[in-house]
Formats: sequence, C-alpha cells, structure tokens
Amino acid sequence: MSEDAKVLRLSITDVCPLNCPFCYASKSNRTLKKDVIKEIIREAFDDGYMHVAIGGGEPLCVLPELTEAIEVAKHFGMNVAITTSGFGLTKEKLKHLKKCGVDIIHLSLGAYRENNIEAYRLLTQHEVRFGINLLISQKLIAKLIAILKRFEEDGAHQVTILLPKMGAPRLSIDAFINYLEKLKIIENEIKSMQVYIDCLTNRILTGKCYPQGCSFFTDLTVSRCAFGAPKAKWNGILTKAVDEANRAFSDCLLVKTSERIK
Repeated sequence: MSEDAKVLRLSITDVCPLNCPFCYASKSNRTLKKDVIKEIIREAFDDGYMHVAIGGGEPLCVLPELTEAIEVAKHFGMNVAITTSGFGLTKEKLKHLKKCGVDIIHLSLGAYRENNIEAYRLLTQHEVRFGINLLISQKLIAKLIAILKRFEEDGAHQVTILLPKMGAPRLSIDAFINYLEKLKIIENEIKSMQVYIDCLTNRILTGKCYPQGCSFFTDLTVSRCAFGAPKAKWNGILTKAVDEANRAFSDCLLVKTSERIK
C-alpha cells in the first residue's frame, strides 16, 4: 500500500468477549447498523478511498454486520482487511469470509490465548492471505527475529509490530533501543514477508503519520486516526466530518512517548 493511500478504518462493533488491559477500544456494546455501514463505505468510495480496514471490538462477534461491510466494500472494488483476536474463528467462518471476498485477515497476537493459537493454526492451514499484528514486549524483543522467521515460514504475508499502548506494560529505554537495532537487522533477515512498524514507532523515527484516511467509530464519530483527538460527529457527510476532525487535530495521542517508554 502506498503512503498516500486513503484507508477507512471502520470499527463496526465494540463487542468483544476478551478483556485485554491494553485495549484502547470503547467498552460499550455498540454495533453499527447495516445501513450506516453501507452509507459510510459508499461515501468513502466516492471520496477516493480504496481500502477498508475492519476492526472493533471483535468483528467476528457480529458476523452479519461484518459480512455486510465486506460485501459492500467489494461491490465498490475496494481492498478489505479484517483485524481479529481470532476469538470464534472456525473453518466454516474462514470459508465464509473468503467467499465474501476479504483480501487479508490480520490476527492480533500479544497475550497468547488459546483462541490465538487455534486461529493461527486455521490461517496457516487454509489458503487465505493473512498477517500478524504483534504486540512487542521486553521479553519478546530478544527473540523477535526468530518469531518473525517462524511467521514467514508459516506463510504470513505481513507482520505489523506494535509498540505497547495505554494500559500495556511499558518498555525500558534500553529495550526500546534494542528494538530499534532489531529493526535494522530485519530487512536483511526477512525476505518473503513484509514487516511494518506501527504509527507510534514511525512517528518517533520520522515524525510522520501514515497512512492517510480516517477512523469511523461506533458512536458515529470520525477521527484522523484510531488514536487522534478530538473526534468529529458524522451527520451523514463523511468528508465534512473528516475535514472538521483534521482542523481540530493537534497531535496523535500515541506521541506521548514518555508515557510508553520509561
């Protein structure tokens, strides 16, 4: 994906059976209605968006709404990605998602729960394009290269390495420096799998945000990104809400590095 690609990050639900302490998503039980999903995706397409990243909450908990989002986006010829914890993923659901036309499924790994392991097994054993969102920790950094090589061997298309956010254990300065050194090695060690860094790491290293686009939440608000503040209310015109959110945007909430690295 090019740096100037516009991505609609669509949170279709806040429902999630897990209770990860580091999750930044809303704790409500809201789920977007199908007519709202359809309208938002149509507006995004009309405004030049060609990528939809569907998340939550846990989108697999609301399969009818997830199906609607995928099918509407594919109707417009858009690229569709799903981010899931893997909770509730079965062989039947995986076949259903493939039939709907999902382009890639991102599995979030951090707390190695049983559902993570089973979902990972399903993704590696079936012909589906998948990626990993890997939450980094001080313990994980030491074996990061080996972990990435395992993902590569198992057929992962890409891995996005995530720094800990609010609520997650912080990295020490030494651990963060060690992580940056590992990033230099990865380029030479990992050949057939794309490895990305998250927004926070990219901001620290380059001072830039990526990619362009907006995040749409279940409370019908829009923000420049999943962590941007403040949000703007959507009143039926996506471009207007995005412009309002961008005008009010001062800085990403993630770029409080002193809170995440001690």
